[in-house]
Amino acid sequence: MTHAKDIGIHEPFLYKLVSIVADVMKAQYPEVKERRDDIAQVVKREEENFLNVLEKQLPKVEEMFGKLSNKKDNAALARAAFNFYDTYGMPYDMLEEAAEKFRLKIDKEKFDELLKKQREQSRAKTKIVSGIFSGTFAKKVEALGLKTEFLGYEKTHAEARVLAVLEGAEVILDKTPFYGEAGGQVGDWGRIETKSGAMEVEDAKKIGDAVVHIGRTLRGKIEIGEVAKVSVNEGVRNKIMRNHTATHLLQAALRKVLGGHVHQTGSLVDQNHLRFDFTHMKKIGPRETARVEEIVNENIRKAMTVKKEIKDLDAAKKEGATALFGEKYSDKARVVSVGDISKELCGGTHVNNTEEIGFFKITREGAIASGIRRIEAMTGEAAKEWVKTQEEIEKKRLESETKKKEEKKALSGRVNTEIKKIDSLIAEGKALGDTKVIAAIMEKLNVYGLRTLSDKIRAKALSCVVILATSDNEKASFIISLTEDLIRKGLKASDLARELAKFLNGSGGGRPDFAQGGGKDVSELTRALEKITSVIKEKII
Repeated sequence: MTHAKDIGIHEPFLYKLVSIVADVMKAQYPEVKERRDDIAQVVKREEENFLNVLEKQLPKVEEMFGKLSNKKDNAALARAAFNFYDTYGMPYDMLEEAAEKFRLKIDKEKFDELLKKQREQSRAKTKIVSGIFSGTFAKKVEALGLKTEFLGYEKTHAEARVLAVLEGAEVILDKTPFYGEAGGQVGDWGRIETKSGAMEVEDAKKIGDAVVHIGRTLRGKIEIGEVAKVSVNEGVRNKIMRNHTATHLLQAALRKVLGGHVHQTGSLVDQNHLRFDFTHMKKIGPRETARVEEIVNENIRKAMTVKKEIKDLDAAKKEGATALFGEKYSDKARVVSVGDISKELCGGTHVNNTEEIGFFKITREGAIASGIRRIEAMTGEAAKEWVKTQEEIEKKRLESETKKKEEKKALSGRVNTEIKKIDSLIAEGKALGDTKVIAAIMEKLNVYGLRTLSDKIRAKALSCVVILATSDNEKASFIISLTEDLIRKGLKASDLARELAKFLNGSGGGRPDFAQGGGKDVSELTRALEKITSVIKEKII
């Protein structure tokens, strides 16, 4: 695109070449031909984003380089160039060209140093501390050449032999009912017991042909060669299965509502929830989300049988089985079918009937990348509890809203009542020459109410100091306002507020014409108003 710009092409064009690439590469990558329209849309979006970056950022680059051209600061130039490269995606070649316009040269060595540092920081942030997930550990496991037979499709309990006990007390068995994390589904939980030891399994991972059981020691130490009693936590397994089958129903519903272009790009299934990433260019509206949810729940209520079969890969694909893009499959593949609505290549564990899922609820939906969206959802009792919690939150919100409206209405009524008494308030004020000091405690009014009332009083009285206060059990609050003539004489509401606040063991301040404050000594409020009136008298007379 940067080269195309030099020959006058200023609009997206690469997306038009996707169909040609798909035809050329169809033998090696048939999926690209099948999904060429989706891919073209994503490419076009990326082109549009890139052109937007050029349009908005290139002038900023030139402005920055122009400022640096007088300083000849190589380090500052490299930092500026890297910032545009890293933050906005400006190509390095284009940055070099921009620098040349101002007879500058980017220090490539310094630039590469910044890039290396940024990559190291990024890796440090995403690095998982536990060695169990490191590449080194995986290589050690694979080097052992061990193989674990998986029994988990039919069994949740078994007897097995211990093949290896690794550095962190991780155990490899010759056979296991534990599902090792793969295909987005997390590993099973459960227990392993031998004569010499026992462990609580809190995860299982598939590494090569082996399943590594990970957890914490409960007693003793499990030894190599021992016979072990192995049991999967069926409660956790059932929740995972419900969420996994619901993921298949979700993909089918999305394709029905949004279109056949929807394809899975990633997923996570654990006992608490499911997460599904998929291709879709547009924002999904509330109606579409509700319809997807409705279809999934309809299919749950239909109590459809969930079939799991081993088939030839080519035959499964010809039957329409959905494959995960980029995933490697063996010649014999496991196909999971739900009635006539879903058929997917999948090695995960699933319920036998959709009614076992119980209930499905989408909890979140949004974009995670260009052309990729994510849905998070729950099933069963967890979904019902989530709905109940949301309903309670909404109920409290509505109650709070109603209460506020009622309080506002009552306050408005109280203010209107006091406004009718303004003439009396002014008449009762203390006369200091031509000036009136109107000091009063107004019950059941907040500061906003006091201010409204104060404005009405000032509009009627020619020369006045208005001090209105209110209180509750914990705090006294007040406002002070002055007419312009008193400000010209040197009186300031902010000074008076600080004086009054001292009598209440509090603080205050504001502008010359208006100030407010408060204090903790509620019992001193009446006396404090008398004292501040005396202070004003001394200042005026």
